[in-house]
Amino acid sequence: MTARDSIRGLLEKLAPHWVSPPVLQPAALYLELSGDEIRRRAFLMGESGDGELCLRPDMTVPAVRAAFALPTLPAIVAYEGAVFRQSPAGAARETEFLQLGAEWIGRGAISLEAEAQIIAVALEGCAAARVTPRL
Repeated sequence: MTARDSIRGLLEKLAPHWVSPPVLQPAALYLELSGDEIRRRAFLMGESGDGELCLRPDMTVPAVRAAFALPTLPAIVAYEGAVFRQSPAGAARETEFLQLGAEWIGRGAISLEAEAQIIAVALEGCAAARVTPRL
């Protein structure tokens, strides 16, 4: 079993509802949240009828947007997909990589239990992938 399979299995136990947001996302969302820092790292596309687009540099924002578009809002959603970030010339970092995760969407007050469950699954996933986490 691969690390990806292990992580996906852990996430499926935590959040049986998965979202698959589109690869093309409105750039304005990221620019509002991260400012021009993200502009240097995002793969920006030309203008469309909805404004400037980008290849998703992260899954969090599109996953939450996809969750809120559902007929019934789940408490936690999971996601898996490619994300894209430009690297400086000569950098060894990948420009495309897989991101798996879960987001607590919640209802009402913050659920420390749900947040703790997500962190526990993330730590288990790191152990399955044999990587040292940084929180």
